[in-house]
Amino acid sequence: MPSATRIGPLAMIALSAVLVGGGPVAGQTKVDSSVLWESYSFDGAVPYGEISELSLPVSASFALGTAGELAVSTAYVRVLLSLDEDGAPVEHLLSGLADTEARLTLNIIRDRLVFLTTASIPTGIESLEGGQQDVLNVLVTDVLGFYTQRLGSGGSIGGGLAGALPLGRLAFGFAGSYTAFGSFQPLVG
Repeated sequence: MPSATRIGPLAMIALSAVLVGGGPVAGQTKVDSSVLWESYSFDGAVPYGEISELSLPVSASFALGTAGELAVSTAYVRVLLSLDEDGAPVEHLLSGLADTEARLTLNIIRDRLVFLTTASIPTGIESLEGGQQDVLNVLVTDVLGFYTQRLGSGGSIGGGLAGALPLGRLAFGFAGSYTAFGSFQPLVG
């Protein structure tokens, strides 16, 4: 008869192989979060003194077994812009939740064809006041590349397919998607 000291480690190895190697377990939830701080300073060539962004992204994914996955994410964002207006530094702050994004991925043919649908729920910033438009103008530039650039929208919904067909030792991959966006008027007045 095997001893308990041998069965315990073997059972743990077998259980980890089922959980890791056997594919996702239905109902399994994974939550991730991080803290990101980005800051840029300018030397006077532009009217901006400094811009900094604090992002606190949070995401959760829910395994649907071998059928697919549901993922939901959002972020709290705080952006501070220092401008030189008429020789005096002026600070503008933009903060709040970004839109909540949800993605449902379904395996039509496992490891071959995947259907996905996405939605952006407008939980983010709905309107801008005063100097907040200046903050957004600097934030969305591709030159700086901040982690969180879109703080709000009118929402969206989309869907698509992605797949791979084996061709000998290689595979032919294909994907297509479409997204419809809601209306969004962030400027007050």
